[in-house]
Amino acid sequence: MYSQPFLCHSFQLSSSVLLTTRSSNGPSISSAPESSKHSVNRRYSSHTHFFTDPSSPDVHDQTAPRPSFEQRMREQLKQRQQSASASMSKGSAIGKLVPDVRTLNSYKEILDQTGEDGKLMAVFWYSPWCKACKAALPGIRTLAKRHPDVQFIQVPVLTENANLHQGLDVPSVPYLHLYVPEAPRLVEELKMTRKRLSGFQKLLADYEKGSCSLELTVAMDGEDPENPKKIWSTSCPYSSPTRTSS
Repeated sequence: MYSQPFLCHSFQLSSSVLLTTRSSNGPSISSAPESSKHSVNRRYSSHTHFFTDPSSPDVHDQTAPRPSFEQRMREQLKQRQQSASASMSKGSAIGKLVPDVRTLNSYKEILDQTGEDGKLMAVFWYSPWCKACKAALPGIRTLAKRHPDVQFIQVPVLTENANLHQGLDVPSVPYLHLYVPEAPRLVEELKMTRKRLSGFQKLLADYEKGSCSLELTVAMDGEDPENPKKIWSTSCPYSSPTRTSS
């Protein structure tokens, strides 16, 4: 029995390749063909392992040792840095898609630039504490992806930029302004919630086309119920659908 653990290397030699005989002078190894020597080299294993008792059945257990505390901490730090890099790249992509504007000068610069480029500009007014704003913001980003010819920006309603939202009479959040490039001038201002996004998408598409389409509806005729009349509805197609009480 060994009182202390020690390091050893395991050698695996095929009995069919090497033949060991014992003589009076000691063990001798018979010669092997050249191909067998290469086989011996291939069967050599230098994997290190630790054990205490050579007679233990787990003496040849080659399970990798558990990582040290320092190695685990380094791995966790590496994973955190990778996740932080991914978050920064994602935030950068969102910032380019819907930039955050907080000063009056930046607001004017973007508005003038969109007028020179002949683009529409949609302004999403929000507040960091507003739950309805957080719910509508993913839809605003989706609209920005679908309409690359429209400049989207988001403006937070803060004490620092009170001259901006108070000067433009923003009554509540979430709110939306839409500018056309001619002048440029404000043509639409409306409350913007998650339910109103589909209606705003229709409105935005009509401004891009330059015309407003009417919706074809079915009107029931009392005289001939089997052949209902189809008429063009003059109701506003941009309002959110309302639920009818049963």
